[in-house]
Amino acid sequence: MKKFLILFFVVFLSNFAQTYLKYNPYSGSYESTTPNSKLRWNPYSGQHTYEKPNSQLKWNPYSGKYTYSQPNSKLKWNPYSGEHTYSQPNSKLKWNPYSGEHTYEKPNSQLKWNPYSREYYYAK
Repeated sequence: MKKFLILFFVVFLSNFAQTYLKYNPYSGSYESTTPNSKLRWNPYSGQHTYEKPNSQLKWNPYSGKYTYSQPNSKLKWNPYSGEHTYSQPNSKLKWNPYSGEHTYEKPNSQLKWNPYSREYYYAK
């Protein structure tokens, strides 16, 4: 039993370490990020979020908002949410059975557990 518990915690911690959750002191929550992401200010929304270093503010004419996205991202229609969002060209619509939402994600992204928000999310 002791070996099982040790193995369980090793697997749990290694899985948790790969999720790249970073604390955002401005929102008071943990965000799914990439290892090299930086906390950036969006002057249009008034929020700080973790973004990749080469991300740029882009105008979305459908939502009327500026959001950070990658330079090669394209506006894609999500028929499930009824919204246009910037997504990578190779991204696919994926279903998250825990949130009940379809979102554009990388084809190889996996669902991960965020113990702070207690939600499953697709790892970036």
